[in-house]
Amino acid sequence: MSTARIVVNFNCAQLTNLISDKAAQLAATGGRNISRRIVHVRTHNLQNNILADKINGLYAWYVSEVYAAMTEYGGTIYPVKYKFLHWKDENGKDIYAKKVVIPPNPYIRPAAQEVANNYSKYVAQAAVAAMAIAKRNKRK
Repeated sequence: MSTARIVVNFNCAQLTNLISDKAAQLAATGGRNISRRIVHVRTHNLQNNILADKINGLYAWYVSEVYAAMTEYGGTIYPVKYKFLHWKDENGKDIYAKKVVIPPNPYIRPAAQEVANNYSKYVAQAAVAAMAIAKRNKRK
């Protein structure tokens, strides 16, 4: 009975960087998806503007809406130009207020916690992907 020996040559630093980069990419995309799932949806505008991208060499997920922090942390809105804030409700009725208190509706922080708790899954997925890339490159 004969045995086969398979030798795989790879640069450990390159493989480590590839796994690290892919894990960060998967985590950012996962964070974006979790945030989109958690956020309170009325118009889908905030949900559709939760993005994941590589910025200055680092993967991140972020929100490109002005009111994103107000949604995450809550806050109070006061009139600036006039004595009252004014808007119309769903039935077209005029609403006036001296201030509006918006309760916090966190969607980024819980997503970050979930990503942190499951980061080992992203690393495992990245390792599988990196090994597949190394195997493909070995054949060339």
